[in-house]
Amino acid sequence: MATAAPAASPARDRVRLLAVALGALALCAVYAWRGYFSSDFWEHAAIVRELSARPFSPKHPLLSVDAPHAYVSPYALAIGLAARATGASATSALAAAGLVNIVLLVLALRRFLMRLPRGEAAAPYALLFIVFLWGKDAWMWSGFLHIGMLGYTAPYPSTFAAAAMFLCFSLLFDALDRAQPLAFGGIAVLVALCVITHPPTALVLFAGLAALFLAWVKERFFTNGVFLLGAVVAGVAGALTWPYFPVLKLFAAQPPEFHSWSAVFYQGVPAQVWPALVALPVLLWRLRESRRDPLVLLVAFLALIYAVGGITGKYGLGRAIAYIVVFIQIALAAAVATLEARLPARRAWLVPACSVTLMLALFAYNRPPLPRILRHERPVWPDVGKILAPVHPGEVVLADSRTSYMVPALTGGRVVAWRHPVYWVPDHAERRQAQDRFFAAATDDERRAVITRYHVRWILLNRGEVSLSPEEEARLLALGCVVAEGQSLVLLDLAAVCAAQPRRLTRLNGAADLQPRPQGHQDGRGA
Repeated sequence: MATAAPAASPARDRVRLLAVALGALALCAVYAWRGYFSSDFWEHAAIVRELSARPFSPKHPLLSVDAPHAYVSPYALAIGLAARATGASATSALAAAGLVNIVLLVLALRRFLMRLPRGEAAAPYALLFIVFLWGKDAWMWSGFLHIGMLGYTAPYPSTFAAAAMFLCFSLLFDALDRAQPLAFGGIAVLVALCVITHPPTALVLFAGLAALFLAWVKERFFTNGVFLLGAVVAGVAGALTWPYFPVLKLFAAQPPEFHSWSAVFYQGVPAQVWPALVALPVLLWRLRESRRDPLVLLVAFLALIYAVGGITGKYGLGRAIAYIVVFIQIALAAAVATLEARLPARRAWLVPACSVTLMLALFAYNRPPLPRILRHERPVWPDVGKILAPVHPGEVVLADSRTSYMVPALTGGRVVAWRHPVYWVPDHAERRQAQDRFFAAATDDERRAVITRYHVRWILLNRGEVSLSPEEEARLLALGCVVAEGQSLVLLDLAAVCAAQPRRLTRLNGAADLQPRPQGHQDGRGA
């Protein structure tokens, strides 16, 4: 007698999803607890600090310039207000927000999948594949949710925007299936939120709304189409009224580095996404079931955007590959859930067992760049914060490009230049050249010119990042008074009073080398 296929079990599926979600949350909690922060985190933390101090009239959080900053989003404002209300530091508030983001992302993803056939059963597989189903050395950029990046990117606006995007997709299903016109109002709000918070995700959202509408609409095509178009237009119009930076100029005045740096999304692609390429036949299988399959259309629309970016040289469009892979992973998850449902009960356990085993094997093969979990590596930024204790908010600190990361977030001070592209600062390229030249073999006159031009009060020398001969270092240290020193960090005060009344020298034990950042780790803006 044949064994019947197992009945659908929503409770089982919820427990599975909870288990995978708790694993992801635990990983991100370790990063937050131990302070494993890298590159872009410090920029977002600087914004949170500035908004906690001046929520309604913030200054530029990084540079001493009269210009807006493109990352001052509703997301950052909410965290800044929370930090202001609780007295939490910017780093603590942003790290805690990362954990909230993971919860929101899982809930929004589940809500989206629940609208698809076998969506609840597919949800745990989808989350598992999104985290693990990648090739070797996958892109370490925001917007990517693989195991190597998840702990870093959880607090980023891109993760919050991803949750908003999946929620927006589910609201579109509500509007089309259940005739809920108020859902279009929610779509408008979420469109505005994504456009302001993370424009690359907003581009995916636009393509997704179009694809899902064409795939899902069954009646009142014209009426629902007008409502959806109106919601998108209203959302974009609402975003344009955001008072903290000119949203329209964000797309019209992108720094030249934005597209040149994004060329990495067209390099070494097969090695990084080969598991998704292997899963492509799943899309053909879905296409046989329905010529208007939503996941197939989503992948097709995003693939078109990706191709346009490669053809035109607008490589920023290549960031769509993150979600091309995600929606292939979701399609594979639905296929795996369907296979499990069709197997006899006595064999159905093989599907989750094989899936978990395969993910662990991929993890072992890929060896993603995770920090040590069992053997705790103490981050150096608390020591850097102690070195920078004399620095007051608004004072300019001149440091090399990597050491500059932590200055604004930890002190409220400003730096001369930033390692990543900065919008609406016309002389930023000159600033970076001056910064690099200052810590190279520059003359005393050249260094004094930089100090004068950018109103530098402090110099932070990191011997771990800057290689100077003993003679060059002595000349640099002679520019001011050493007020704090660690094993590799030296803080100079350039104020005239320092020479007459030296401060007590602060010394720190232990190394002060910077924690390495993931290569290519970016949170660039624009579409």
